[in-house]
Amino acid sequence: MRLDLYLYHHAIPVEVFADAIGVHRTSVYRFYKGLTFPRPETIERIRKATNGNVTADDFSQVYAHAKRYAVG
Repeated sequence: MRLDLYLYHHAIPVEVFADAIGVHRTSVYRFYKGLTFPRPETIERIRKATNGNVTADDFSQVYAHAKRYAVG
């Protein structure tokens, strides 16, 4: 499941989730927009915080899609 959808469906504010996984809220936005790929340790914290609903595969798909349509 995409991180943005998980947060939306569970009514979790980005700021609260960012604090829970130990990153800045801007990082969470960049992760789910595919602008940056989380480090392995961050992906593991996200996986645990979402009870396994958001995994590295989900980020791979978002990141690949964002890179495919990037301008520049």
